[in-house]
Amino acid sequence: MSMNWTVKTFLKDGTVLQCSSTLKSDWQVATLVLLLAGAVVTLVAFLIALISLCNGTHQKHYRTVAIFLFTAVVLQACALVLYPIKFIDGTVLQTYHEFNWGYGLGWGATIFMLGGGILFCLRTDMHEDALY
Repeated sequence: MSMNWTVKTFLKDGTVLQCSSTLKSDWQVATLVLLLAGAVVTLVAFLIALISLCNGTHQKHYRTVAIFLFTAVVLQACALVLYPIKFIDGTVLQTYHEFNWGYGLGWGATIFMLGGGILFCLRTDMHEDALY
């Protein structure tokens, strides 16, 4: 299955009438690049955390994983703010728009990623028993 970001119009006999790109403006490409870059940075953070956990050196790489997660949060938040502003700005009648569940899922993932980055910044070498 290929993902080529085009819309194809077919005739009844199955022949292709017209192909057009769905990425027609620069802001759509920028939003896509920001989201994909955030996904790649998140994947790298996950792989660093997983490899360091398997090697037994997980506390050593907490800050690195946190920095990667915060970078991904910034990239995804920029994309999630850019998309509705430019989408509504580009409409002709300036009517009311509702975004589907994927937009809310993107914000939810970004908020949970921010929480994960904060948890990776917490100190784990101090225990409660030592404080009492």
